[in-house]
Amino acid sequence: MKLKLSRFLLHRRKKKLFFGFIFISLISVEFFTYFLQTLSWMRVECADQTADEECVKLLFVADPQLIGEEHENAARYIGSIWDSDRYIKRTFSYAMGHVRPDAVIFLGDLLDEGSTASEDEFERYVGRFKWVFPESDVPFIILPGDNDIGGEGDPITHQKIRHFDQYFGQPDVVRVKGIVFYKVNRMRYHFPKNKLPLSENETKILLSHLPLLTHPSPFIDHLIEKFEPNLIFSGHEHTAVHLSIVQGQRLGRTEVLIDPIELELDQFQVINEIMVPTCSYRMGTTEIGFAAAAINLKTQRATVYVLPLPDRFRQLFFYVGVIIVLILHYAVIAVYIFFKKYFRRCLYL
Repeated sequence: MKLKLSRFLLHRRKKKLFFGFIFISLISVEFFTYFLQTLSWMRVECADQTADEECVKLLFVADPQLIGEEHENAARYIGSIWDSDRYIKRTFSYAMGHVRPDAVIFLGDLLDEGSTASEDEFERYVGRFKWVFPESDVPFIILPGDNDIGGEGDPITHQKIRHFDQYFGQPDVVRVKGIVFYKVNRMRYHFPKNKLPLSENETKILLSHLPLLTHPSPFIDHLIEKFEPNLIFSGHEHTAVHLSIVQGQRLGRTEVLIDPIELELDQFQVINEIMVPTCSYRMGTTEIGFAAAAINLKTQRATVYVLPLPDRFRQLFFYVGVIIVLILHYAVIAVYIFFKKYFRRCLYL
């Protein structure tokens, strides 16, 4: 009797340890890994800031491309759609808490199938977008991308533009705390017609979904000449890159942006562009994240940061491993019980 009781307690203890390990692993993956990732993020602040200087902080979101229903086949992959939305929502929440921005800039490709969606589908996608990126007191500045209104193998139409503007429409020029943002659409060769008069220490920033400095053209030259931007931010390429040119010359510097960089914004002969990486793990790259900028309006200096995100596929592979272990665990138990009963029957024959 004592032997059976000790075996029962040992089996129960092993079971508790086994499921305890799985539970702790899941908690670690779903919460602790994100916390550790945020610890690696550098503090977003203006360089050499004094008490009388105003620091404007910006958070940049590029190419979230919330997964569509048509190509993804929602009936079979609804779990992946939910997981992708939840991942972006969670990491965006961490980024908002870390940066505490004065404005959030969305650099296009909000939806993966926005340009081909029906009215009902687009409305559902917008609902998901608002769930992933909930509105707050922080202003959102939103640009369309080619996946939203067409542009790469998919024609841009006035209907698609009106469709997008119905839910996300904003002025082409937005002013936030001493920074004037000009929205540029290289796909349509569209830019704001009027340039706002600037007060002292105000900064001009061009926003574009498609990179500008990588495609020199009369259109880009006209933009630079007309707006004389202090800085350009773009997306589309799904990677973090710093581009720099001297006006009238070819591209002077191109480098992958990993560490924070400081930029002098009052050097009008030097044009800097920051390409922001995608924040979705479904875009075929593991180098994903958000970008942030801290701009000192008095000294006209900016510090740009990349906020890398955890590798979600590695986490999902871990879950697959846990499921395989569970299946093998119970398979071994089932085989053991079957053969135990089988040999017992053989002994009685």
